[in-house]
Amino acid sequence: MPGTLLGLAVLTSPAFALNAGLHQVHQRIESRLGSVSHLPADVLATRLAETRSEAVLFNVRKPAEFAVSHLPGAIQVDPDIDEQSFLKAFGSLVANKQVVMYCSVGWRSSTLADSVQRQLVETGAKSVQNLKGGIFHWHNEERPLHKDSRPTRAIHPYNAFWGWLIDDGASIRRNP
Repeated sequence: MPGTLLGLAVLTSPAFALNAGLHQVHQRIESRLGSVSHLPADVLATRLAETRSEAVLFNVRKPAEFAVSHLPGAIQVDPDIDEQSFLKAFGSLVANKQVVMYCSVGWRSSTLADSVQRQLVETGAKSVQNLKGGIFHWHNEERPLHKDSRPTRAIHPYNAFWGWLIDDGASIRRNP
């Protein structure tokens, strides 16, 4: 799937990233994937508190990242999944649901959302959105994360380069 690390490297140069924060990284993502709706963390938190059963969360990160932590109730999806495999595996879960995808900063999840949103809406999804700023922003705002079914503050940095976007460096974990 285009848009993994190589796509992100093209999207954001090291010089840009070192002088930017999550907001600027997200602006670059939005400018490249403008067809995807981006949901602020506070809106998602309210939505989940009010209508948990009406939302389905897809964590578009590698299994090792998911194993360290994820949003409560999220379903892990490999970021390299192709459109047809995603629809076959998860299409039946979206009827009458608000689909929210996230990854570390939003590139992998926005790329997947862009490729499947039309088909998901056709199969009955109410909406398909990307979590603005990804799990890093969610974590930086001290919102709940889980490891298995237990609360945690740990977070996977994706890699050494992108981990600097995590405010609390002491919470970084590379292994579950």
